[in-house]
Amino acid sequence: MCNNEEAVDQYYKREVISLIDIIGFREMLNIESPPDILKCYEIIEESVGFTEDEMSMFEHSSFFYSDTFIRSIPIIRSDGQHNRTGILWNELYDLAHVQATLIWEGQAPLRGGITVGDVYHDDTHFFGPGFLRAYDLENDIAIYPRIVLDPQVIKMYKQTRNLRSDLHDYETDLEYVMQKLRMDSDGVWFVDYGRHFQTELDDPYEYLEFLLAHKDFILSRSEHLNDFNRKAAKYLWMANYHNEIIRELEESGDFTALEMDEAEYFIPEERIEFLQYI
Repeated sequence: MCNNEEAVDQYYKREVISLIDIIGFREMLNIESPPDILKCYEIIEESVGFTEDEMSMFEHSSFFYSDTFIRSIPIIRSDGQHNRTGILWNELYDLAHVQATLIWEGQAPLRGGITVGDVYHDDTHFFGPGFLRAYDLENDIAIYPRIVLDPQVIKMYKQTRNLRSDLHDYETDLEYVMQKLRMDSDGVWFVDYGRHFQTELDDPYEYLEFLLAHKDFILSRSEHLNDFNRKAAKYLWMANYHNEIIRELEESGDFTALEMDEAEYFIPEERIEFLQYI
């Protein structure tokens, strides 16, 4: 047993940790075939799994078990050099991409937490105070299909260069980071996956296709609910989030510029009320 702080510290590394849960995985097991579930896994692995070069060069790590996956990125590598590759922006980008892609493919929403803390991991083990903090964020704070950002990450980002890219000044890097974040009505910052493809797709009409897919996903998954429970609350949150994005696009004139009718993209108020009062 380690009984002093210095002995403990030599084993832990300070890392950015993301712990993500696939919402509705138990239901998937009951109604989906193994090939369909594997497709969900494949999308996640393609979107957020690290390549061998990334794991070697930057010492990134990823772990996947059942309905949960974990990513960790050391702030300081074993050679003593900082990972100043834009850790925060890259993490937000990857997680927004996998959330949006899973919805577009009709798979599953995600919930999770991003933090910074001390962890130990090897090929088969992953534990530490940072892991527990990420778990608490996912389990207690996220609640809805959102990946929330620990205020401690924001504090470190502002106070040091460790989570920023050396390619940009602070103002430029912050602008990129904020494009991937949104503050919710409860004051919690979360990954703004619904706006991700707006800047990543060359054809703006493809982004509109994503928005329709997002709308259809919510409508189809909430259609047969008959009680206001945790599941209904999650889809109510998604519906309100979706309509908030559509209102922003409407106010910015994006629909007018593309000669599209924004009414087609809103989730009807009848469905919102249904989810509120079932």
